[in-house]
Order: sequence, then structure tokens, then C-alpha cells
Amino acid sequence: MGAPVVDLTIEEQARRLATAAGAAGSGAEYLLRTVQGLEKYGVHDPYIWQLQHLVAEEIERAIPTGMNRVNDREREIGEA
Repeated sequence: MGAPVVDLTIEEQARRLATAAGAAGSGAEYLLRTVQGLEKYGVHDPYIWQLQHLVAEEIERAIPTGMNRVNDREREIGEA
């Protein structure tokens, strides 16, 4: 039997990704690499972009003002 399926809102997914970490790095880094990879091939998935934006907002809320560059990086990706 597989793991139970949990129905999470996109906001809850973003909260979890913003704080999750594993052997391959943080959830936020994994999502960023996914967005970059899709963008490289001209694939624009609105859901993934919205999730990336929400994760960036979660991280910004958690880090004191002036110490976060996530939105700068997110803008760079959007301009690529």
C-alpha cells in the first residue's frame, strides 16, 4: 500500500516547501531548479510559477528585512 494522499491548498504546499529540506537540498531550491529547467525549454506552467511566487513570499516573511534576495532571484528568472 502507498502513502496516504493529502489534499493541500497551494498556500499550504508553499508553506511546506519553504521550510522543507532533504538530502537533495531545500524544497525551495528544488522548486527553483524545476522552474529554471522548465523555463530553459520554454515551458511556462502557471501553477508552478504561482507556487514559486508563494514560496518566495513565505521565505521573505521568515527572514528579517534587508537580508533576503529570493524575490531578486525570482525576478531574474522571470526576465530570462
